[in-house]
Amino acid sequence: MAVWACNDHQQMLSQLEELERQNLADSLMTNDSLALSLCEYFDCHGTPNERMRAHYMLARTYTDREEAPQALEEFHTAISVVDTTAADCDYRRLARIHSQAAGLFYDCSLPNEMLHELSLQYKYGKMANDTLTWLFAVGSKSEAYYLLGKRDSAIVALQQAVKLYNQYGLETYAISWYPTLFFLLAEEGRYDEARHYIDIYECRSGYFDDGLPEEGFDNYYYAKGLYYTAIHKEDSAAFFFRQELRYSRTLNEQEGAYKGLYLLFKQQGIADSVAKYADLCYQTSEKNLEAMPVEGLQHLHALYNYTHNQKVAQEKTRESARLYHWLLVCFLLLVFVCTCIVMYIYKVKEKRKRRELEFHHQLELQEKAHNELSRLTKKEFSFLLGQKEQEITHHQNIIEKYQEELLSRKIVNTDVYKLFVKGGHENTEKVAEKDWNSLEEILARYLPGFKKWLDANLQRGELDYRICMLIRLHFAPMSISRLLDKSPQFLYSRRKKLYKDLFDTNGKPEEFDLKILKIK
Repeated sequence: MAVWACNDHQQMLSQLEELERQNLADSLMTNDSLALSLCEYFDCHGTPNERMRAHYMLARTYTDREEAPQALEEFHTAISVVDTTAADCDYRRLARIHSQAAGLFYDCSLPNEMLHELSLQYKYGKMANDTLTWLFAVGSKSEAYYLLGKRDSAIVALQQAVKLYNQYGLETYAISWYPTLFFLLAEEGRYDEARHYIDIYECRSGYFDDGLPEEGFDNYYYAKGLYYTAIHKEDSAAFFFRQELRYSRTLNEQEGAYKGLYLLFKQQGIADSVAKYADLCYQTSEKNLEAMPVEGLQHLHALYNYTHNQKVAQEKTRESARLYHWLLVCFLLLVFVCTCIVMYIYKVKEKRKRRELEFHHQLELQEKAHNELSRLTKKEFSFLLGQKEQEITHHQNIIEKYQEELLSRKIVNTDVYKLFVKGGHENTEKVAEKDWNSLEEILARYLPGFKKWLDANLQRGELDYRICMLIRLHFAPMSISRLLDKSPQFLYSRRKKLYKDLFDTNGKPEEFDLKILKIK
């Protein structure tokens, strides 16, 4: 069929849908020419979902042709071409592709790879709200754990799946897992639990209404045979093991039946039967091993490792690209922050420079006003004299404001002032005596008028002297309490007393602080 010659996209979609219908009808697909042509077309002209569908059909074709390595490669191609971040991503189909890949790994006895695919089936089944698909992934993990020899994990996975099926009202699906569950429990010797699931299965499955079913119940027969062996009902055990042998369809089922009969007769001590069934079990096991496609498994494993390593390398490349973009964004952000800091510092310096210029300008205006005042007489220019005096007072107030600001800036930049600020905010060691002396020197250097007033009006009491000195240097009451190691209540009372002693006035401590701050 010359599919590639057709340029009609709708016609190509119709052919893809026809192939999908054949797959859903479980028709055997062995001709890969159509699937190959569809892959070639949609790889060039299709959406991610269409490319995934085409490669999925090619993988199913290879599966029906029993070409496992090619099927696996196409499954992974179908997975890789889909865009899982797109809003229209077909998560339902993607989950089922992982389910098909997991089944392929199970057929080839590759349990670790199977577990990986089942985890992805669970993830995308959840994203698609496809309850049956993600629940099937939970139950199927038991098969991978069984291949790994982790029977306890297999039982836990099955019990979890059964619980979830029942929780979602899917009891029929839950019951379908019971034969495998009581098979595992019987093998582990947990016979009471196995019997619990056997009873539920026989009551609710509907297969036992007209007696025992004939075919397709090997796990059931084997588990029940083990159960009856354990409780020493040898006749019932032999019946079920022979039922399994009678209706066995594979070498695995025959080997299980022979193994069960061997264990039964060994328990009874019947030597001839033990030897007979041990030999039959051994022969069947040998045939089973010979039938396994060892070279095909090795080829499949190698192909999986190669495909997996390719995906890992691609992911590493994507991670490197993401890291590069992240570092670039961080670098640009750092440059932006540094630029903002530099601009802020520049603006602060410019603002300080303007304020200093304004300060000197006010000094010049005051000097000019003084000169003009000296040339005036009260008699001739009384009005102008008063106006100039107001102007001088105004300039003086502005000058004092700038002087206070400049002095404060100089004081707070000294090391000793910073030491006291730190001591006032943190629970550190007491301030040393030499530091108090250094702070007093700062006061004498920058506020000599206040120090003279303090020396003249306050009798030399070290505590009161330090309280007044810290208030004048703008320390908060809580900081003063910490620096002097006194309680806030003590400091409150002391400031009220100092207000009375120094200004002969009763008042609040806050009023006393304002009085002290006004002394130049």
